[in-house]
Amino acid sequence: MATSAGITLLAQSDVGYTLQVEAGTQQVDPAAAFAPAASVRNRILAAEMVAGLLAALLGWFAAGRFAAPIERLARLFTAVTPPRATREAAARRGALLAISTERTAAAEAPDRTIDDLAWRAA
Repeated sequence: MATSAGITLLAQSDVGYTLQVEAGTQQVDPAAAFAPAASVRNRILAAEMVAGLLAALLGWFAAGRFAAPIERLARLFTAVTPPRATREAAARRGALLAISTERTAAAEAPDRTIDDLAWRAA
């Protein structure tokens, strides 16, 4: 206990409160003196934990609500098989692309041969 100018410092809490009592009065138990502050601290912590839990649950619920239409679309797209006409059109398109590539390569071949001959002749 420290004494200065007629005031006795009885205790100092870990949250920054200091208990001071005038000299000559009865002794006060520090734990009893800081009990109201500890009680308020504990209530605040409990309220923060409840609020945090509610915020997490609300966020989880909202995320599920926002994602539900997207999940429904994904299920629909995976469940739908393309019609026969679409499959046939895709097969034809692939065949046409192959033919087009072959023709382009064949059309460019004489130009390359002529360029090669011109280069060798020079």
